[in-house]
Parts: sequence; C-alpha cells; structure tokens
Amino acid sequence: MRRKALALGAKLLDMARRARWRATVRYGPRCRLPDAPPLTCILLSYQRPENMADLARGLLRCDFVGHVIVSNSCPDSDIGDWIGFIDPRLEIKNAGEHTPAGYRFELARIAEAEHYLCVDDDVFLYPKQVRALYARYLEDPSVPHGLFGYINSFDDSGNLQRDMRRRVEASVDVLHQVYVLSRQHVKEYFRLLGELGYTNLKELRLGDDIVLGYSSDGWPRCHDVGPILLCPTAHDPKRATWKQPGFADTRLELLVRIRELYPAARPPPREVVDANIDR
Repeated sequence: MRRKALALGAKLLDMARRARWRATVRYGPRCRLPDAPPLTCILLSYQRPENMADLARGLLRCDFVGHVIVSNSCPDSDIGDWIGFIDPRLEIKNAGEHTPAGYRFELARIAEAEHYLCVDDDVFLYPKQVRALYARYLEDPSVPHGLFGYINSFDDSGNLQRDMRRRVEASVDVLHQVYVLSRQHVKEYFRLLGELGYTNLKELRLGDDIVLGYSSDGWPRCHDVGPILLCPTAHDPKRATWKQPGFADTRLELLVRIRELYPAARPPPREVVDANIDR
C-alpha cells in the first residue's frame, strides 16, 4: 500500500512539473541574451508529434532564437497539424519519408546558419536553460556543447563501457538528446561521413551523435543548467530509439571504426568541474 502511495505521489509530482513547464513556455517571460548571435533551432519529431508545439513555443520565447525548424520524420502525418500556431520565425518541414535522427544535421546544412541548437522530442527545456546552454557554447564555440553525454571505454574483455555524464561540467566522447553546434561542425560531420564510407544518412542509422563527437579538434562539452524535465515516454520501448533492437551493436561497430580512423586524434576526455554556472 505504501509503495502504491509513493508511486502515485511521484506521478502527481511529475504531472505538476510538466504543467508548470507548459505554462512557462506558453505564458512565461521572454528570455534574452544581449549581443548573442542568432540561434537556429531544429526540432525533429520522431515518435512524439504531440510534444512539438510546446517545444517550439519554448524556443520561440528566447529573443536570441532567430529560426525554429520543425520537421516530421514520419510521412504518415503533417507535423503542421500538431503545431496549431504561426510565428514568422517558425518553419514547418515534412520530410515525406522516414528519416533517421541524423537528418537534423541535413536540415542544419540546408539552413546555412552559423549556430544551431538541436533538441530531441522528449526533452522539455525551459527558456532560461536554453539561454544558459547557449551562453556556455558562446564561451567556446570550437566544440559542440550539450546537457547529456558519456565517455566510452573498453574493459579487458573488449566490452564497451559507458560512463554517463549529466548535470556536470565535463568533457565527453558523445553528446546525446541536446546539441549546440556551429556551421563548421556540420561541415566536418558530413566530411567524416564520407571518410567512414557512408553515402547517405540512412546508412548511418543510429550513430549520428558519435560522428558529431569527432567533428572538432576538442572533445564536446556537457553542462549543468539545472534539473532537466523529460517526457514520460522517454523510456518507453515502443518510442525510445535507444531501446531499438541492435542499437548497442550498431553503435559499437561505428565507434570502433571511427577510433581506428582517428586513433590518437585527441587525449581522453577529462571531467572539469566549474561551479560558476548561470542558471
């Protein structure tokens, strides 16, 4: 009985947190970052079109956001039907075919902006968190920045070990879910695809974030901007990409290939703690 009560309490608290986030992205104060260059944001709807309207609203509450691209990776529906509002900075794109997660970088290449933010459809960021992350990126735009990441290593038996990083200031191998990157990183991303022998994004499938990790001379950076709210379906096997069959094996193969291509490109990532975080 006590366990059920605790579970119900946790569910109600999570519902309250999501309601607060929706109210903030719809009616909260605008968010400013003086003198910041315009940021182009890319939202790729994979399994959660119902989230896209509020995700876009949250980004559009940031005055430094100059362009928000919402794209649908599923051809069975028009993503515009889920948005329900118009904004001069908002662009709706229906791919017309099933597209992989890496399609966001193709959208970035087409947009030809200087700075990009890509957010998965299960991550609910407050505008102030977007501002804090973008500010940290602008301090060092030579490498991609994000909020979630991990460091890859191999044990004595050759098994892949992943040391997760979240809510810390850290250098990482791979970012996931949230990415801030530059036009140069996008160019290098596609150059690396060619070197790895891929002719299109569909061949890469589930490793776009691994390739992005090698798109600069330094390691990507992970930041702490406070608690991150996730969609309740973030761990749903029917929706979560990382729970697809073959996910780990496909990524392991790519990681081995890219490390063979760049065996000593950079020293291993090293965690760096910094308490001076703008929340």
